[in-house]
Amino acid sequence: ALRALYDDLDLRNTDDEQVEQCISTLASRRPLASMVHSFACRDLSPPDGGSTSLSTVTFAIAFTNMDQLHTLTLPHFDLRILCHTTFSLRHLTLRCKNITPGDYHALFSWLPRHSSLISLSFPRLFLPSLPAPLPTFAHTGTSSRPHTPATPDTPNNDSNAPSTLPSTVAPALRRLHGPVA
Repeated sequence: ALRALYDDLDLRNTDDEQVEQCISTLASRRPLASMVHSFACRDLSPPDGGSTSLSTVTFAIAFTNMDQLHTLTLPHFDLRILCHTTFSLRHLTLRCKNITPGDYHALFSWLPRHSSLISLSFPRLFLPSLPAPLPTFAHTGTSSRPHTPATPDTPNNDSNAPSTLPSTVAPALRRLHGPVA
């Protein structure tokens, strides 16, 4: 019964309190989180002034515990909660309407870790052109992205590099749904 319950978690139509309870359970009980193969949620943090608070750390631990996850639907990409994950995605959907250049570059630096990714979807994204490469700073050698931790898999971006993606980003990709750019 637990496998059936946790295999496909779609929390998009669940109230904040129940989402918080579920995420806390997944963060504190690795065997249950390991049963999750498909996960979807409508929000990664409460609206400003909300009565409940879903901690970024709790979400990060829950996602790290979901080591068998292969299908993920999120409202937006957040490297803070996904940087230490070990799952190998096959399907990723991000439902954001826009994406900052920092999050765009963080996403496409993170995607090569998912060589089995066959489907990438941005059903609501409006992106008239690819973001320009992020500047690098000589004293650190890393890009500056607000609220994004420096991780070993966040490569330096050459400010003279074109805004194109290498073919190694998602070698198994068979379906891309998103803006023309």
